[in-house]
Amino acid sequence: MIYRELFRGLTRQRGSSVLVVLLVAIGVSLSTSIFAVVDSVLLNPLPYTQSDRLVTPWCVARSFGVDKYPFSWDNYRDYRDRVEAFEGVAAMRIATMTLEGEDHPASVNGARVTANLFEVLDVEPVLGRLFEDDIERAPEVGVALISHALWQRAFGGESDVIGRGIRLDGRPHTVVGVLPAYFRFPRSDSEVFVPLAIEGPPESDRAFHFLRLVARLEERRSIEEAQEQIETVAAQLAEAYPDGNRNLSARVIPLKDELVGTSKRSLETLFSAVQLLFVIAWTNVAILLLVQGMARRGELELRAALGATRVRLFALLLSRAGLLAALGCGLGLLAGSFGLLGLRGIDPVLLPRAYEIELTFELVLWAVCITLLAALAFGTLPAWAALTTTRTIDLKRKKLSGRLVAVQVALAIPLLVASTMQLRSVRALAAVETGFDVDDILVAGVALPVNQFDLPGQKRYIDRAVAVLGEIPGVVSVAAMSHPPLTQRQAAIVTYRPDQAGQSGLPNAHYRVISEGLLRTLGIPIFSGREFEPRDEGGSRPIVILDAKLAKTLFEDRDPVGQKVRLGTAKTLWEVVGVAGEAQLVSLDKEPDYTVYVPILQNLFPAALNMPEFVLRTEGRPETLASSVRAALQEVDPNQAVLDVRPMESQLDDWLSERRAVSALLWGIAAAALVLAGACIYATLAFAVRYRLREMAIRAALGAGSARLARAVVSDGLRPGLVGIVAGLAFAGLGGRFLMGVLYGVSVLDVPSLVAAAGLMFLAMVAACIAPARRAVHESPTRLLREDVR
Repeated sequence: MIYRELFRGLTRQRGSSVLVVLLVAIGVSLSTSIFAVVDSVLLNPLPYTQSDRLVTPWCVARSFGVDKYPFSWDNYRDYRDRVEAFEGVAAMRIATMTLEGEDHPASVNGARVTANLFEVLDVEPVLGRLFEDDIERAPEVGVALISHALWQRAFGGESDVIGRGIRLDGRPHTVVGVLPAYFRFPRSDSEVFVPLAIEGPPESDRAFHFLRLVARLEERRSIEEAQEQIETVAAQLAEAYPDGNRNLSARVIPLKDELVGTSKRSLETLFSAVQLLFVIAWTNVAILLLVQGMARRGELELRAALGATRVRLFALLLSRAGLLAALGCGLGLLAGSFGLLGLRGIDPVLLPRAYEIELTFELVLWAVCITLLAALAFGTLPAWAALTTTRTIDLKRKKLSGRLVAVQVALAIPLLVASTMQLRSVRALAAVETGFDVDDILVAGVALPVNQFDLPGQKRYIDRAVAVLGEIPGVVSVAAMSHPPLTQRQAAIVTYRPDQAGQSGLPNAHYRVISEGLLRTLGIPIFSGREFEPRDEGGSRPIVILDAKLAKTLFEDRDPVGQKVRLGTAKTLWEVVGVAGEAQLVSLDKEPDYTVYVPILQNLFPAALNMPEFVLRTEGRPETLASSVRAALQEVDPNQAVLDVRPMESQLDDWLSERRAVSALLWGIAAAALVLAGACIYATLAFAVRYRLREMAIRAALGAGSARLARAVVSDGLRPGLVGIVAGLAFAGLGGRFLMGVLYGVSVLDVPSLVAAAGLMFLAMVAACIAPARRAVHESPTRLLREDVR
């Protein structure tokens, strides 16, 4: 019987019922989607055995302001052998390799790893075997492991891939194993793994830091124990080998935190925003249910007169809210499942572990539970109001609806403030003066394997490429550099005056190898001295260019040109021939780092230039020359892979991409909250006007003008909203503190953001009041007095 009554009620109020279902569906879909992301990225353990025991050690150079610094080879071995809390420690060096194919070579991402990496992670191959693990022997030579994705893409998933020969970086390798599909380490796009071999200086120098580590804790050992032990070993190494380890400590962080990185704070922000939007949507549902209950007041009074108890009537109204919530939950889960398919395709650089997102039983249970709790919380109030006695019903309804409006506005204000602060932060970052030209610059990367190209070979290739690229119509100038701006590929080295040897707190400068003309092509000015010239490459005199910040730190008010500096632990003295302008080559959200530039033939580390980046200044739009540049580089040496060709502006966009994505999502959520808050005010006011039309007619007949009636309606609509704005602005300060980790150039209490949020909400409230006010003043008083309008 009750089911027929429920569905009969739904068909009588189809419009509002459909709107309630849609609101619930939107809330469930968004909440489920963001929870799926948080569950997969932040909550789920990594797909390795006892992954909570996996950690990432890092070197720490606090005097340089660096808390994630790689390890040298000998330091890695000392940490591996001395830290008792570690069951095993593996080392790796992320690399891009050239895989020679039938048509043309292709670049593949991968790593050079110690053989025990897969033992530490507890990974077994799906085909073949792993590398032979014997730390006392030299590593295997000419063998490779491939990812499951590369096995499917390049070898068609054939089982006879084991033993097949491939050429990596010009050398033959034999495929000995295929890794499982879940293995996406150290990066999500790593596809080829070869044994890590250390062939002598400079890689064997303790001052040469180039290795990333991963470790597994012993059972019943905590991260705190490992941290204490690794700091002890770091202090011992600093005392025993001061030239390579002075001022260096070490730290240990969970591997999952390392893989998630800065996305954690962004996801927490979005999760909180979506849950606020969910509550706002259900506040609208409560308003609609209240309106429906008021519209059925006569029916409920009749049922009560016929003997229906208040408990039965309350159950009927609450059941109706539950049925609408159930329909909305089902629709929201259906929409959310399609949304999750799109989320799985997000670039893992933007969203780590995005490929693990899926609809699980836990997600369905989450959606059902939050919908049930919301239905009980927001369905009870309208049901209670609808059953209140006739004498108090209008007063109770008005108070309840006003409070719901105030709550909704108060919740929407922090979302508007947070989204405005995030937008202002992104704009501030985009407006940062980089110190180099971004417009009209095209960058192109190539792979030059170290085993095929020594320093003279790198120089010859770069000279040929610069000459060929310079002949392309529309190219103004060309140069080459290591470690392109605003990417994850960076290198650093201690740079100091000879008289500072042995001192602590020496500057750690980003190390860049450049060809002549690079600074001019990038638009980085030379303040004093000169840029590198062709004659410098043939000389034996070591020379460097310092950026202005490093030059001032080292030489204060003296002229740096002609002065001597040291790089790293080498005893070589380098002459400063120029001082360049400061440039944001690493990051936009902090002060420019120190930078030291060296010529190609004087490069200390050949591996630094194994992926040179060519920088081209162009006439007109640089992207129009991309195909010509790619063809020219393949003409220089068909056996070397061209990595990427794109405008410099796109690298800036990539650096800002995560922040822009978070800003866009926050604004979308805030816009939805703004619309819902306006709709809530409109629905409340329209309902109030409908039941006060007769009162309005009497007031008009007694001489009240249209303007006075309109002001009364608008005042009723704005009053609870203004209370909500004040309360929301008070809570917005808490949201600002929560966002401080991801903001740039914006204070905790950002006045422009607060004003903008309050202004937008006030305009939305005024817009929501217009239609009900118009109805109140345009209805005919004569007709309303003649008819009993309800």
